[in-house]
Amino acid sequence: MGILGGIGSLAVAGQQQTFRLGGEIAARIGQEPAAIADRENPPLELTAGVEYEITWENLDGQPHDFRSWTRTGTNSPRRRRCPSGAPRAR
Repeated sequence: MGILGGIGSLAVAGQQQTFRLGGEIAARIGQEPAAIADRENPPLELTAGVEYEITWENLDGQPHDFRSWTRTGTNSPRRRRCPSGAPRAR
């Protein structure tokens, strides 16, 4: 699942942008902001120099990986493992 894509610039330089996502085996579901709400596997366009907070809620209690790719398809070195168990925000 890549997180870069074409939903337009969602952040203004110097501000923090927050994304909320819900994770299920079938798809990642956008929750906030409104531009990604209720969308399956919404692309997140990130801008260099802007700080982002991504909150992931495990909706099905299964383990999930959260990875990111650059626009050219290069895998980011950052990878987060979302544990199984009771759904919770991460």
